[in-house]
Amino acid sequence: MTLCKYRPRRTYDAQFLLDENDVNGLLKKSAEAASAMRAEGVAGWQLYEGAAIALDALFNVARDMDEVDMWTDWLATFEGLVEEMEGEAE
Repeated sequence: MTLCKYRPRRTYDAQFLLDENDVNGLLKKSAEAASAMRAEGVAGWQLYEGAAIALDALFNVARDMDEVDMWTDWLATFEGLVEEMEGEAE
């Protein structure tokens, strides 16, 4: 099964298409991998944690608002999740 498909520009803007079930699986497995690596003390676990948070922010903005209108929408959500995580770590 294809996770992501790219449609080059034709008469409309180029698009990336992702299936919701695949996205849900990607979010779940990303979070699980980050958590496991943190628990095992794997060097660089923060990269996996950051990727999981970034994906979560991107797809939750799209799900909640039907689209990510501007990169600033995603960035604000991402920064909020990072601040929330940093608050939990204290």
